[in-house]
Amino acid sequence: MDILKVVDEDADWKYSDVVVRGTFSMVDAYSDAKESQVVFARYSRKTVNRIDFDNFLSTNIWKIADARLISPPSSSNPTPT
Repeated sequence: MDILKVVDEDADWKYSDVVVRGTFSMVDAYSDAKESQVVFARYSRKTVNRIDFDNFLSTNIWKIADARLISPPSSSNPTPT
């Protein structure tokens, strides 16, 4: 949420969308690990401008995204890095 707040507060930035991606180390059946995108969220400028950051509940950050995706588990097993 802090990312959206920083973008909103800097009026000089020219942007149409804010994209947030989350990655996680995934290990395949052969124990090869690679960093893979597991979370994606996009927030339009209009959405960011609507947020009242003084009262916003961070638990709603996923709900207000204009586009969002959580990658389904694959044959890889997530492992902490």
